[in-house]
Amino acid sequence: MPSKTFNNLKPEKQQKIFQSLLKEFSTFPLAKSQVARIIKSANIPRGSFYTYFSNLKDAYMYVLNIVLQDIHIDLNFQSFNNLDLIIGKIENFIKKIQYQNYYQFIKLYFQYNESILPKHPVNKKTDTKTWMLSVLSHTTLKDIFLDINNQKFYLDRFKKAIIYFQR
Repeated sequence: MPSKTFNNLKPEKQQKIFQSLLKEFSTFPLAKSQVARIIKSANIPRGSFYTYFSNLKDAYMYVLNIVLQDIHIDLNFQSFNNLDLIIGKIENFIKKIQYQNYYQFIKLYFQYNESILPKHPVNKKTDTKTWMLSVLSHTTLKDIFLDINNQKFYLDRFKKAIIYFQR
């Protein structure tokens, strides 16, 4: 996560650095990302990068957290009762990510970076239906990101799974 020094930067400078990080991590997997490209794009000295972030993984986690906060705003599923609403939210989620230029970032996350990053803690208070919907929706989204040409197939399979479990 970014240092206090980074958090004290002007918002415009923070945004420029964020955009440079997003560009790098949307173009290259974390393992192939380079501080040199980031600092050139952000127009900051190498030393400043390491003042703001411990390492590339730290910078990646910063971007990932912002992206996840941004894209999850409208994805709270409260009920299984309105399947069309749930499917609509997933479809809107995919469109929103493409509009916000997060698509490639998320795709590389699923392709390469997810397996090398720490796992999110499990919320043991989540009820079974909410957990199931979360697992199914995230799996469906992952499948779509890795195979966008078969989006309809994955959404139909998701819908059938939800109908099956609603019985």
